[in-house]
Amino acid sequence: METNRFDFDSFKQAGEDFIRSLTAKMANVGIPAQDYDSDHICFRVGTAAEYDYYKAALSAHGKLLTEAMVNGRAISTFLLTLPFQTESHQIRLVELPSPKSGAVYTTGFEHAEFVTSECFSSLRARFPHLEFIEGGNKNLNPELCLKLDGGVQVKFHHHSLERIIELEEATITDVVFDFDGTLIKSREKIYEVNRVVFSNILGRQVSLQESIDNFHPEFSKLFEAFEVSCPQKRSEAIASWGVVSSQFSYELFDGVVETLEAFKDRGLRLHLWTARDEFSARKILKDHGLEEFFATLSFATEIDSKPHANSLIFAWNQVSKDRAIVIGDSSTDIIGAKNISAIRGAAMWDGHAKKKSLIEAGAELFFYDLASFKDWVINSAAIAQP
Repeated sequence: METNRFDFDSFKQAGEDFIRSLTAKMANVGIPAQDYDSDHICFRVGTAAEYDYYKAALSAHGKLLTEAMVNGRAISTFLLTLPFQTESHQIRLVELPSPKSGAVYTTGFEHAEFVTSECFSSLRARFPHLEFIEGGNKNLNPELCLKLDGGVQVKFHHHSLERIIELEEATITDVVFDFDGTLIKSREKIYEVNRVVFSNILGRQVSLQESIDNFHPEFSKLFEAFEVSCPQKRSEAIASWGVVSSQFSYELFDGVVETLEAFKDRGLRLHLWTARDEFSARKILKDHGLEEFFATLSFATEIDSKPHANSLIFAWNQVSKDRAIVIGDSSTDIIGAKNISAIRGAAMWDGHAKKKSLIEAGAELFFYDLASFKDWVINSAAIAQP
């Protein structure tokens, strides 16, 4: 392509030819490209001068969504006025990276990226004959890459690039915490609480293994698992659960108090949203001196519980887009975040957290320790206005 006169029609045609060629190569190795949405393609350039040229040219045919520094070089992303259009895909975004210092690139389209809600381990297992490489930012935008013939690549992500840009530009004012598995270590004790409670309710001995197999963070799902349909017995179980649970002591995850203090110092509003009953939750909060950190406390009741938005006291519908984040260790937390249109954060520091179910539920951010979560929120809150 000549750099002295930009012809958008030729650029668009070249992009569509690239997409057709790439999807054909995917089909050749057994990947049905038509089953995946492609959110953007990448156009590489060989020099800094070409980067400036194409950046100006594409700005005339779309909107510059962002120009960010990544690994020491600028990457621009454009939303095109006219999308690339093939028989199988419509793609509106084009990514334009400037060349890394010392690296050699051929100017032209290099890769396309596809969105999947499937866990990468499951996707890899379906194509055992292919050599995928995992990379990307494991907290924000992990990727699964496959190199194909001709030096082109296909990459899989869990969310679109447009959504990733929104997350990178988020300005947090409110943090909604799950309790069990996020602030307190409790899973093993909950197994025992459930065993005792349902042994009494069912009038038979429930084994620890049965309690483990039937575990669910929502009372409604627990009742289904243990086949408790009687409303009176359900009410008795919830009341009993709080009493039995309060007989145990619970340990905080390392760094919880420091994280809450840092958030309060930053001026963030903190909220607790738990599927635990109020009686036992308040006792744990009091035991650890945590209640004072939270602006609102939302507990499970006989009528409603997380993930249903009605169970949340926090006035989430008065908070602007991408100003609130929900952080939790289960799919229930992620679904709850969806229900209140909040950013969906996965707390992976509890060994019981299941990444596969969190991904399938729609988790957007993955934090493997409290420190990384604290840093992300603090950095995102730096320019937030209350």
